Amino acid sequence: MTQISDSSADQPVKRSKYLLFTSAGDAGCVNRWQSTAQEYDIWVYYYGDRKVTPLDEVADFFKRSKGGKFQNFYQCWCQYRSIIEQYEAVLLADDDIRISPQAINRLFALRRQQGFMALQPAFDPLGKISHPPTKMRFFSQWRNVNFIEVTFVLFETRALMGFMEEYSPEVNCHGVDWWFSYQFVNQYGESALAVVDAITCENPHDFIKDNGREISHIYSNQALDSTWKAFQQRRGIVTEKGTYKEFYRQASLSPWLFARQLAVYLRYQGMRLVRRLLRLMGKL
Repeated sequence: MTQISDSSADQPVKRSKYLLFTSAGDAGCVNRWQSTAQEYDIWVYYYGDRKVTPLDEVADFFKRSKGGKFQNFYQCWCQYRSIIEQYEAVLLADDDIRISPQAINRLFALRRQQGFMALQPAFDPLGKISHPPTKMRFFSQWRNVNFIEVTFVLFETRALMGFMEEYSPEVNCHGVDWWFSYQFVNQYGESALAVVDAITCENPHDFIKDNGREISHIYSNQALDSTWKAFQQRRGIVTEKGTYKEFYRQASLSPWLFARQLAVYLRYQGMRLVRRLLRLMGKL
């Protein structure tokens, strides 16, 4: 692990062909992404306040910096652009997403195989679903869509670098996914974006987190929304916010994939049943 300082002499070293970047607090699960089998470097920008944090041992590169994910990545991009551009693909990840290193490796491999400009794993229905198209679909490997969520998005590096030229740290993640999604589809075509149903992750509900939604301790939802709307109007940014389109679906009748997706679905239904029973018992 290397601590990133503000000294230009202390440069991070690229060890893998892929990069996972996260802006992390104290309640995430970044440690779940670390493995001897991982095929990516992990860079952590830490926005917490602890003097000692286990994240500096998990990360290949670690820096303390207040800010949201895109804001911190912008800072990182400005300082270490020449290094970031050497990676084939970059994954920008919320720190609380539950996914295995093996699944992350498969995401990188699929992006390379299919040539997507950006993609995300489908969300496990057990967790938070903010946009219907991001929920896992049965009998599907992946879907080309007009929108992917900013939560856990893997970019082809050149496409991301082009977007960062237009991005401003004035805004964080709120609205940014509709922005880059619209831009990528119009620039690269209907096959640019994908939701991968064969690879799922869980986006935990805020109510089960010990500290709630950590980013809300830095910015309120109202502040994020008003900042984005003002920025969008001033810059004349066009999006398709609220409109969901599916351009193509790669279907699959693989018994192995169906078994995996069925296990995800049954776990979700089991948890729903437990919650209903707890409500009836007055425990929830």
